[in-house]
Amino acid sequence: DIRALDEQNGDLYVMTKYGISVLNIDESTQNHQWMPQGVEIHDGMLVRSNGIPYALAIATTTGFALAPLLADGSLGNLDSWDWSMVGELHALSLLEGTDGNQQVIGLGHGGVGGIIEISSLGAISETFALGQGLRAGLETANASVTSIEHGAIGGSTLVLFVGTDRGLMMVETASARDEVAGEWRFFFTQESTGISPDIHELRSLPLGTVGPPAEVRDILL
Repeated sequence: DIRALDEQNGDLYVMTKYGISVLNIDESTQNHQWMPQGVEIHDGMLVRSNGIPYALAIATTTGFALAPLLADGSLGNLDSWDWSMVGELHALSLLEGTDGNQQVIGLGHGGVGGIIEISSLGAISETFALGQGLRAGLETANASVTSIEHGAIGGSTLVLFVGTDRGLMMVETASARDEVAGEWRFFFTQESTGISPDIHELRSLPLGTVGPPAEVRDILL
């Protein structure tokens, strides 16, 4: 049950529901790390500085996990990992345009989430709360986040793209910690949320449609 993949110089980082495998096909090497009992993985990504990875950020059922990388690219021992228990997270993204240390945002269901700042040593130096606008928008929609991307499209304004089971939210923000409210690019649910369904630009809905027709599976900028 693969949850996420990342790669660096022939090393493939495979994040599954219950652990992480680091594989190198050319050198025929493999290393495996199980997660602690009761902790499951939903997403993960390498954290890089000047193109060189130094940590692996993981979205888990308890919050953020951060594994430092050793010089050979393997994971540090489990007792060297850092944790931030902000609640169950479904997806991660690096925040672009931040000065100093790298920052990663993680989001879950109904506004659960947070932002971690990662030191050059591969440790969590600080955890920040989500901005009120972003948190309230996801909470009102009662949406579960499926994918996140952050970047500038066709200009200099940084936009946070939040894919959910109910549609795509876009927030113009550099930090995800301000008060800016998001806008739903498309949205649909049969639940009463106070948000008007808007899916016609995405697809037409035949009579009797069931399931989540506006669900976003993945985003790539």
